[in-house]
Amino acid sequence: MMMFFLRLLLLGAIFSFSSGFAAEITAVTFEQSRIVIRHTGCQAQSLVREEQRLILSFTACQATEGRLLLLDKAITNLHWLSDDSQRAQVIIQFALAQDYAFEIDEQENLYQICFPRCHNLLKQQSELNLNALNQLEKMTLPTLFTLQNKTFLMPLPNMRIEDFLDRSIGYVPQDVVRDGLPHFGSKRDDWLGKSRPHLGYDIYVDNVPVFVMADGVVIRATHSRLSGAYVKVHHGNQLYTVYVHLKDIAVQEGQTLQQGDIVGYIRGPAGNAVEAQLHLEVKINDMSTDPLPLIKDYYQNQAQILQKITHYESLLPQLIRGREQKVREFLEQNGAR
Repeated sequence: MMMFFLRLLLLGAIFSFSSGFAAEITAVTFEQSRIVIRHTGCQAQSLVREEQRLILSFTACQATEGRLLLLDKAITNLHWLSDDSQRAQVIIQFALAQDYAFEIDEQENLYQICFPRCHNLLKQQSELNLNALNQLEKMTLPTLFTLQNKTFLMPLPNMRIEDFLDRSIGYVPQDVVRDGLPHFGSKRDDWLGKSRPHLGYDIYVDNVPVFVMADGVVIRATHSRLSGAYVKVHHGNQLYTVYVHLKDIAVQEGQTLQQGDIVGYIRGPAGNAVEAQLHLEVKINDMSTDPLPLIKDYYQNQAQILQKITHYESLLPQLIRGREQKVREFLEQNGAR
């Protein structure tokens, strides 16, 4: 079957109208290689296929007569009208008699004729919309810190610096024994009878994309039992960021990224995380560093943000003692593993 795409002559991409009937065709448009018929309660009755045209009939439906002229090797025009019996017709006229491919997609108050398939066209449109949304999100990501004259943006969407602090250093996990506290240097695996330092910064979020913080090259994109899916990006000058506890990875090793590109997705807990979260690591000379001093330095002139950081830092000693007590109780009840 012959596949083709239509090019619309700029004589009017959209005709909208209203005739006052309860059930009527309100607009006929040509969008992304598909004819879209919008209506208010019309009932599709039949689709007649002839050598050089398609005729779509609606019952109990009215429409003000209209026409779109199409400049294409395949289709010449699109015409619609109604008669006194309250039957409306949409007629698609083809230039030549040919075996043309099409597909119908019918939804509430919407009827589409797609050339050649609706699924492919709607998927392409969805991808275009997603890309546009991603571009908008990239434009609105706030700066988290600067390092070696590089700007590192927030890696999460719709998150201000205040929200970032609330969901990281200011957050107490639901299972504080196994997940540990979010700050850099907190204890990990002590509930297993051993201990290691936490070399990242946890931000508790769910069902969101994760953005790369600066331009760079993906040097690791893989999975492990403890980390789940994770991505490591080199930003030059021995600066790295690592994005851990992802559910899905959106990049591949060797890929060059622009600041704000999606590296993966948080969708529930991954790896050994009990609660959904992004474990973020910042590495200088490939050595993990605490990002909080970098954040404090960047926002040094914003008193409200510094006050929030100071407040959360003042709570940490008490939170650490409380968690250590819970770990001791856990070990007493369960024994070291």
